[in-house]
Amino acid sequence: MAFERIRLLIRRLVKQRHYYSTAHADEEMDNDEISIFDLERVLCEGDLIARQRDEKSGEWKYILNGLNFGLAVETVVKIASSQVVIITVYSLRAK
Repeated sequence: MAFERIRLLIRRLVKQRHYYSTAHADEEMDNDEISIFDLERVLCEGDLIARQRDEKSGEWKYILNGLNFGLAVETVVKIASSQVVIITVYSLRAK
């Protein structure tokens, strides 16, 4: 139930454009050819699959997984100051 509440909060914040990505996330998106629109789709339609506590800050991080035009994409985010912070993004295509 808590996952559903967090997933809905992330969806609402993204739809309201209350999000930003870190430089690392931007770099990873460029490397994997993932656009901001691809990322938004995963954040709004994907599944929240895990929650982890950051070892340094103690903050919760959330891992979302979704399909974008057949390509599996995962992203790690946290919620800070009523914004979604995109920590990293990567495709799960076979290597």
